Amino acid sequence: SLFEFRYQKLILGVQQQLAIKTSTMMIVLFLLAFPRVLAALDMVKFQSSNYPHHWIRHSGYDLFINQDDGSDLFDKDSSFKKVEALDTSAGAGYFSFESVNYPGYYIRHSGFRLKIANYENTDLFKKDASWKEHVSLDGKDYYNSYESRNYPNRYIRHRSYEVWLDEKPSNPSQLFLEDASFKTGNSFFNPRGYWQRVGGFGGGGSLIVTTTIGVSNHEESELTETFGVSVTATVSSGMEFAGSSTSVELSTTVSSEIAERSLSSVTRTAEVSREFTCEAGDAAMYQWVTTLTESGFDADFDFDIRSNDIWCVSDDSLIPRCPFGYCADHDCQNCDEYQNVSPLPQHYSDYSYVLYLVAFLVVLLTVVNVM
Repeated sequence: SLFEFRYQKLILGVQQQLAIKTSTMMIVLFLLAFPRVLAALDMVKFQSSNYPHHWIRHSGYDLFINQDDGSDLFDKDSSFKKVEALDTSAGAGYFSFESVNYPGYYIRHSGFRLKIANYENTDLFKKDASWKEHVSLDGKDYYNSYESRNYPNRYIRHRSYEVWLDEKPSNPSQLFLEDASFKTGNSFFNPRGYWQRVGGFGGGGSLIVTTTIGVSNHEESELTETFGVSVTATVSSGMEFAGSSTSVELSTTVSSEIAERSLSSVTRTAEVSREFTCEAGDAAMYQWVTTLTESGFDADFDFDIRSNDIWCVSDDSLIPRCPFGYCADHDCQNCDEYQNVSPLPQHYSDYSYVLYLVAFLVVLLTVVNVM
């Protein structure tokens, strides 16, 4: 009938609007969640090779190497955005470095002293602020040296804690080579995630476990915003999942989802104790842990990031078999496809309540607009 046709058309219209609005909301959430990760991919710090607790930072617009005092100001003063060389004729391997907290100011040399200076649309400024990236002069892994675009054979170098553009001698001393070498690449690699058993019992009542959350092997002062963003970016680029019987490489999409949802709340927290509770009938508790390797001053070392994310299973002999966010049943023995994260209510993630609220708001906005 005509009424049924109009009714079906109305329902179809509502469904289409709901799909469009939901898709739009998901896109907005994606754009809000990932800019810090994307920014980390081109953000660098210059850590001295022979003064490993010192980084290049700007102060009064001049550049120095200073010891990290753990402050947010130092973190921002010593952070730079690595961009394509301002001198576009320089070719491959040349870069420029823009101050993070003084946007539009770039590292340049003037009178052979290095400083940050406001951008000028001149050939001289563009050349003064363009640098060729080399493997480190002192030969260390993960370190680089930077040669001037318009003064070949002159390199960024620290001396007496000031940063200068100095000429490389024909027979350079070891001191010169180390003074002109800096670690600017990512300090973290080999990320892997797994479920770690933190408690269990034979049955009866609720399972209550006190475990730690936060970052191991680091002082609180080391856990800066840059640290958190860099770790998240490293994990987002791809991680290994160590399952109950095998290990698999996760895609960048899956790794990014896991990184954003399980790391962001704890990467600025040194290890602290927290109590978690499983429902009555559950027999064992597992915590999601991410382990990374960091290139240290003397040797590489591993550290753990113990998240707020807990999974409880009903049988003491069971081990979760799926990556965080992909468990399709109560005991995490069957996995969702590694495409969309759909945590179940049994997963006591701090983010679950936020997701439920977002879903409610999407439905509410759709209903209001339709009415």
